[in-house]
Amino acid sequence: MESGPRRRPSLSAVLFITALAFGPLAAKAAHADEVPQSPSLSRLGAVRRAVSSNLVLLTKRLEMRRQHLLARAAWQPYSPSLILEADYRKAEADAFGREQVLSYAAGVALKTPIGTTVGASVGMNQGLAPASTTGAQSGYAADGEVSLNVTQPLLRGGWLQGAALPLREAELLDSIQRELFRDELNALIAEVDAAYWDLAVAEADLAIKTRSRDRARQQRDDTGENIRRGILAPGEIYVVEENVVFFEQELLRAEESLRTARRRMAELLALPAEGDLKVQDELAKPELQVPDRKVALD
Repeated sequence: MESGPRRRPSLSAVLFITALAFGPLAAKAAHADEVPQSPSLSRLGAVRRAVSSNLVLLTKRLEMRRQHLLARAAWQPYSPSLILEADYRKAEADAFGREQVLSYAAGVALKTPIGTTVGASVGMNQGLAPASTTGAQSGYAADGEVSLNVTQPLLRGGWLQGAALPLREAELLDSIQRELFRDELNALIAEVDAAYWDLAVAEADLAIKTRSRDRARQQRDDTGENIRRGILAPGEIYVVEENVVFFEQELLRAEESLRTARRRMAELLALPAEGDLKVQDELAKPELQVPDRKVALD
């Protein structure tokens, strides 16, 4: 029986698994597959279950989503500010003959993420008493004004090069967290893939050791029968019995390796450690092909 490892997942398979990990269906799959219907697992099924049930990967996925929302929130405009002003002054009579004037104004101001400030206000100057001198103008006269102003810093802190530093920082943190998630995802896929083929090799090794032990027992029985018939000397039995003991020890080691491989796979898939996991994909030689020179250089 050939025991060479099978080739690594293709690019399309990895992209499919990555899309599954990023999609909202991953959480639903984790609840739908709490207990596998069969202890027999395919390689792709094992990877998909590990991706959907891994707690570390779930944390990375949530952190990536959080950074993405923070990057979007950084582009949202700031809340407008309400401006209220009031002023009282008493001086010589002005052009309207007012000696006591109450000034009040109200407005709003908004600062955009790129440093632009936009403000609008309405003001009123109201006389409180008649002027002490007689004239055609009344001291109770009132006048108002409406103003609109736009401010944009041109040098330090102006436009995207300065004021938008928080925006760029949020975008970079989003990209960094996405790459951290991708790295964690690829590491988990590689670990599950290696554990799957370790389990496959352990199962194949157990089958080989079992057949070897059975053949050794059959050889011992045949030797015993030949000794009883007088065909072989009695001392020949010790050689075949030693072979039986040797292959039984090898079988015990193979069973221990299989239990270890199953526990490791169960840990990666968040399954009970006592489960009797088996692989579906058969061991096969990797189909290695020399890549095209132009493609490799590109």
